[in-house]
Amino acid sequence: MPSPDPEVRAVLDRASVALLLRDAAMEVSGVSAARVRLRRRRAHVRAVVAFGDPAESRAALTDTLTVRTDRLGLAWTPRLRVRVTPSPHWLPRPEARPDADGAADGPADLGGGGAGPAEALPLVHEDRSDGPAPNGSDGVRSDDREEGAL
Repeated sequence: MPSPDPEVRAVLDRASVALLLRDAAMEVSGVSAARVRLRRRRAHVRAVVAFGDPAESRAALTDTLTVRTDRLGLAWTPRLRVRVTPSPHWLPRPEARPDADGAADGPADLGGGGAGPAEALPLVHEDRSDGPAPNGSDGVRSDDREEGAL
């Protein structure tokens, strides 16, 4: 920041500026990780987007970082190079699809067709105590038989 007194001078090294820019990048909605490498003239910013549109996140990230570098009041303003990649678990937002009755799904509806969570998901564990195991065994391990555990 510019000082009111021209004789006062503060110094930030590149690592500190990179850390401040990384913190600013992490404040952008959707960004889950960020790395900043600061050179003499350019700041290379790599960000990982966990949710949302990567293009919108890139624009918000560029705006945020531009404002932050201006607020720092550096003697030189680094040119920003921003690279945004989606996280491995990122899924694009589902497009509005019409249902059978012609109504479009809203953003909160993920196309489940009105089925609740219990109806939409299969059972993880089924009780099979009504008969023998599918492989023909009686369900007791041979180690347990020998030790007399049953």
